[in-house]
Amino acid sequence: MAFVFPTIKAPSSIDYGGPYDPFLEDEFESGDGGGRPEFTAPRENPEVWSWGKLPRADLNALLDFRKTVRAAKFTLTHPSWNEAREYRFIGKGIPYKESGKYPHMFSVTMTIRRADV
Repeated sequence: MAFVFPTIKAPSSIDYGGPYDPFLEDEFESGDGGGRPEFTAPRENPEVWSWGKLPRADLNALLDFRKTVRAAKFTLTHPSWNEAREYRFIGKGIPYKESGKYPHMFSVTMTIRRADV
């Protein structure tokens, strides 16, 4: 079954977590540095999408979608590149809190990882 991310307000910020570096580095007991290439397939760093003021209807759509999809892949059209990509949710859920200053608006974060690379 193909899941498609719901149409909700675009996030106010997306944190990409920096570039992936497939090189393992460590320091020996002597203080010398050492490193070697990582031989497993690299994975994308997780992306953290944040909304500062997400309306209740959008929050409900997002939470319902998360409950339905769970760990399955879903298609999301990225707001910056307008290109469809496959993602998976990671983490234990979607934390949110209601704003005292803006009633019925929520601060929300969602952690996802690309699944099509």
